[in-house]
Amino acid sequence: MQVLTYVASFGALQGILLLVFITLRQRHPGNLPLALFLLVFSLRLATIPTWNYSTLANHPWLYPATSPLPFLFGPLLWWYAWSSGNNLQEKPPRLFLHFLPWMAETLAIMVSVYTVPKGEYFEMMKSIFIGQPPDWLMVRNGFKVVSNAIYLILTGGIAFGKSSRSLPGFRRVWLRSLTIIPGVVLVFFGYVALFPEATRQLTVGSAASFLILSTTMAAFIYAVSFLLLIAPERTDRGRASLIMKHPPLCSVLECRRLVSRVNEQFNKGAFQDPDLTLVDLAAQLKVNSNRLSFAINTTCNSSFRTLLNSRRIDFFINRIRLEDLRKSTILDIAFDAGFSSKSTFNRVFKNTYGISPSEFAESLKRK
Repeated sequence: MQVLTYVASFGALQGILLLVFITLRQRHPGNLPLALFLLVFSLRLATIPTWNYSTLANHPWLYPATSPLPFLFGPLLWWYAWSSGNNLQEKPPRLFLHFLPWMAETLAIMVSVYTVPKGEYFEMMKSIFIGQPPDWLMVRNGFKVVSNAIYLILTGGIAFGKSSRSLPGFRRVWLRSLTIIPGVVLVFFGYVALFPEATRQLTVGSAASFLILSTTMAAFIYAVSFLLLIAPERTDRGRASLIMKHPPLCSVLECRRLVSRVNEQFNKGAFQDPDLTLVDLAAQLKVNSNRLSFAINTTCNSSFRTLLNSRRIDFFINRIRLEDLRKSTILDIAFDAGFSSKSTFNRVFKNTYGISPSEFAESLKRK
């Protein structure tokens, strides 16, 4: 049990430190669900050692405070993936509906704990820790596992689906990591939640199942910490921070109107100019370059250069699908798209699609 306590405590502490890092260094609305996820995940990890009869009998409030927390894992993780791939909104529509199961479970357990006589509550705790939990508890645990599995599938659809192709390469890998590693955690959580024998073994001094679960959860937190330390840009959205030191350069509506004008210029072929800069485009639109940069960062979740290269890549893809490469080379089309050099084009394309332009062309031939 001491090993379980140490693993859970150190993992939770690392999660809290990671939460502080994201809050202070990447203060951006799009990172809010990730910060909340780490907070809830760390709290649940820290309270795993309290899952014993003595603690829950003496502190009944722990049960409704900690048991429903897994209902928050899936929605928060999916919300973060959704906002990472969405250009206009920070929150999915009707977001509150996704947290209703957590609220319902918390309310139900509070009613169960505080409305029954203490003797019945103690008997219920005893039945859990001797491996004979009530049927309703197993149904709720099954619902937790199924709910998280569904949200992991939805998150995987964003991380591995067609929409992920529009994301920069490092962000695509980041989202995929946030899908795969929690999937492993869910497997061990499912075993502990759905097999009463794991809890019974904990009562008799064998904490192997819970130790594996705690180690996996702690490893996930350490993996996220490592990824952010070596590449903090994974959570750098380039948008306005949660706590702004200066007022915004334009309102949300004004920013969207500016981006709409940018798209109009791009539709006319402005992106095909290899020398096009933010200052040049701002001059064409007769707006301040800082204002235009803020509008693009805020609305498109990317910098001007990223948006520009994205349009050039789209142009290249459309041309290569329509034209016979025996008439035009890959490099010719890349230059027509506005890229000024072969090396820049290859780098941007590979960061976007994960493969080289020639490999992409070969895949089109095979199809």
